[in-house]
Amino acid sequence: METTTAQPERRVASPNLIMVTLSLCGVLVSLQQTLLLPLLPDLPEILHTTADNAPWMITVTLLSGAVATPVISRLADAYGKRRMIVVTLLLMILGSLIGSFSTTLAPALVARALLGTSIAMLPVGIAIMRDELPPDRVPLGVSLLSATLSFGAGLGVPLGGALGRYADWHATFWLPGALAVALVILLPRVVPESSVVSRGRFDIAGSILLSLGLVALLLAISKGGTWGWFSAQTATFGVVGVVILAAVWVPHQLRVAHPLVDLRTAARPAVTLVNAAGLGLGFAVMINMLVTSQLLQTPTSIGGLGQSPMAAGMWMIPGTVAFAVFAPISAWLSARFCPQTTMLIGTGATAVGFVASVFLSSQLWQIALVFALTSAAISIAYAVMPTILLRSVPATESASVNGLNTLMRSVGTSVASAAVAAVIAASAIQVGDRVYPTHSMMMVLFWASVVTLVATILVAPLFRIPGLDQATAEAVGIPERVLRGVVREPDGTPLGHAMVTVMGPHGVHVDWDRADASGTYTIAVPDEGRHLLVVSADGWDPESTLIDLHPELESQDLVVRERTAVLGRLTLNGAPVSHGSVVITRRSGEYVSAARVAPDGTYRIDLREYGRFVASGIDLQGSHTRAVPFASGATSVTVDIDLTPAAAPTPTP
Repeated sequence: METTTAQPERRVASPNLIMVTLSLCGVLVSLQQTLLLPLLPDLPEILHTTADNAPWMITVTLLSGAVATPVISRLADAYGKRRMIVVTLLLMILGSLIGSFSTTLAPALVARALLGTSIAMLPVGIAIMRDELPPDRVPLGVSLLSATLSFGAGLGVPLGGALGRYADWHATFWLPGALAVALVILLPRVVPESSVVSRGRFDIAGSILLSLGLVALLLAISKGGTWGWFSAQTATFGVVGVVILAAVWVPHQLRVAHPLVDLRTAARPAVTLVNAAGLGLGFAVMINMLVTSQLLQTPTSIGGLGQSPMAAGMWMIPGTVAFAVFAPISAWLSARFCPQTTMLIGTGATAVGFVASVFLSSQLWQIALVFALTSAAISIAYAVMPTILLRSVPATESASVNGLNTLMRSVGTSVASAAVAAVIAASAIQVGDRVYPTHSMMMVLFWASVVTLVATILVAPLFRIPGLDQATAEAVGIPERVLRGVVREPDGTPLGHAMVTVMGPHGVHVDWDRADASGTYTIAVPDEGRHLLVVSADGWDPESTLIDLHPELESQDLVVRERTAVLGRLTLNGAPVSHGSVVITRRSGEYVSAARVAPDGTYRIDLREYGRFVASGIDLQGSHTRAVPFASGATSVTVDIDLTPAAAPTPTP
């Protein structure tokens, strides 16, 4: 079993500085995503390429971000979260340098791909906040970081337009590069490296399979409008992506000891439903931004407002500011009520905002106001999703699970971008040298967002996560390090996929983990104090043990002692039946197991299944039998069987 060296003394970091610095990382991520959008019509001339090839400057960023997010998130959990943010910033700096000297499409695509890896900083930053902030400050920090996704994106549109008009187009690479350099210098001085690290072998095969599957699937989604949704090219990429992910990658993740994404954790109801909501809200965020921008720029002759790209970006600034301002309100609502209620409030208000967008889109002030209100509502719903996830998964998997959620949001935004492209293609109106969608088709996209959000509202009440009030938060404290170990059977054989839970004084929950296929678990714990470890596994009775945590304790193996069984005694007229047997069948009739009784009438049958059963006792030297129904759960169950014949009913005179 792997051991680790003692943790050095950690310096105390300022929670406010941590939140501000990580939020700046978020602004940088979203800024680089939209900075180039206003220049898209000019890229064919700038890069000496065709109009069909120019959109790859946007698509390649999406693809590299989708691939990098789960990979970098897993590496962050395993090798250090701050370290991986610095690595990502260095990749951005390299991309900015390449882009600064590019004059053709190929090097510019490489530069944009390197910049696209930056989206992985969002889930890693959220995980750092869980590790380093006081528990009562985590919702606020997470909300602020989530809000930067729209704030930076909204800022990038007018800023990119200004750079394209008043400066060299290479400034779209200079600005992200300069900000990345500043953060590389600032980050190590403000943000400590988290000691919550889950060691394990990196799943290279899983990362390759995921990359291939995601690239194929997202290419089909993002380029379907250009290639044709029913073309052989779109169908091929779509089918290949689904087959790789569903038929190859998923079985591989369930089989390997150290998966890239723990699908068993991701399958928990809260995690699954939040990821589904991430798809819907990601779609809504992009529709809100793209369609509003189109409405503002569409010529007045075909129902638009006739604004320039830069002016359109300026009218959208109030919505960008509203997204950032309302993020702390999301944290307040979560503390005041609960994250589920906050999700319902934000998502419902967003749906109302889209309905208003349909009826209030004829004046500049109407569009700006509705866009701001809708952005504020999206901010409330968007910002609470990481909070739900952080309460639903072990601390050692916080970066990975938020990386998966970020990926789902990206898929939602990709679908929205593809939908907008499809609408433009289906209702194209040529005005001068530009193509615009019709006003009615843009309204269809707003209604599509309403339908998506209503579906999210319907699943939001299903979220079931543990509450965390102020007293509990203070009692839990901040986990300082990780404790590792192996769950074993009585003979020393490692037991895979067991659940390990650690609880502090007075039963306060601290962390939990699912052991991997080799039985290894990793949990975040404080440096000292008496704590309770509970281990449970299918087919075994749960075990608990008290341990005294101290800095020198780096590992703790856990042993399960008894298999889950049905046991009891077979009797007849009060005496044990020495020659008998017991047969276990399901209530539905299928045979499960059987055993002979001991001379004292006792029996024991290992039962690794849960459900409703029937235990049938048989006296092998007589003709007495009896069947007794019982239910089996996670622990052994006692079923005594008395074969004494029931007294015959007394005849009625």
